[in-house]
Amino acid sequence: MRAFLYDKYGYYPDEEYSTSFTYQGWFFKLEISEKNDYELASLKKLLNDINNSFQNLGSDIVLTRDGHYVTTSEYGPVVLVAIKEGKVTIDTLFKMHQMFYNQFQNQLTVSYLRNLWLNKINTIEERIIPSLPNDNKEFSSLYILSMYALGSAENAIQYLLDIIYYYGNEIKNTSLVHKRIDELNSFYLFNPFNLIIDSPMRDLAELYKNDLLSLEQLYDLLKRYPLTSLDASLLLARCLYPNQIFDLLEDYYELKKDITNRVNQLIISINSKEFKLKKLHKFLVSNYQIRPISWLDK
Repeated sequence: MRAFLYDKYGYYPDEEYSTSFTYQGWFFKLEISEKNDYELASLKKLLNDINNSFQNLGSDIVLTRDGHYVTTSEYGPVVLVAIKEGKVTIDTLFKMHQMFYNQFQNQLTVSYLRNLWLNKINTIEERIIPSLPNDNKEFSSLYILSMYALGSAENAIQYLLDIIYYYGNEIKNTSLVHKRIDELNSFYLFNPFNLIIDSPMRDLAELYKNDLLSLEQLYDLLKRYPLTSLDASLLLARCLYPNQIFDLLEDYYELKKDITNRVNQLIISINSKEFKLKKLHKFLVSNYQIRPISWLDK
């Protein structure tokens, strides 16, 4: 990729085959994108608003030598993003939520989220699980983890139905949030291709599930949001939903990654994560009057 990056953008990274590199305090990464130049120009305006509000943090979409945002690589259409390296904290995330709180016109519904999760379950059941190799010692662990994830996802989807019934279908409180937060760093928070409009509870669930936020920190952080019972219920549903495991299974299926160590880590962590989930459930039921889940009361 070094020749490609130099030819298209004028950068000559040290690593010949890497799709990412650092330069003068910025982290650069090629991202696969289906957006066109017009859509990316609109996204860049949003990035400018973000950059103007965060000192020494932010991101950019890099133009090619011939003045385009999108170019074609061996992987298909790609975009080069640049993220300013710097320290981020929970307050950085909260500030981003505040900036864009209920600023978008997009109407989000719980039923839409439910359909997304149902489609994901179908993909796992119909495509990924049948592809798991049953002739090696890793199969048992993969299968156990897959069955656990499917059970958790079904519980989460059932809880979404409860949310619709008791609190309504519309998700009224939205902001600019993130598809994933595997680490609390500038790449995950400011990468334009990780941004999405959704409930801020999506981010808090990501932090909590990835052990980037303790229970006590989460309790304190929730006090800073004008939380409704629907919002609190969405937080619990997202903590129930095992997107970490589904992402891992998709990496295995699509990219043929070796996920053995990560699978074993997740299996070992099941009991501790359920303990955390039960404590969160108790807190949300007591403080936000959400609908309880019977098995989490045990």
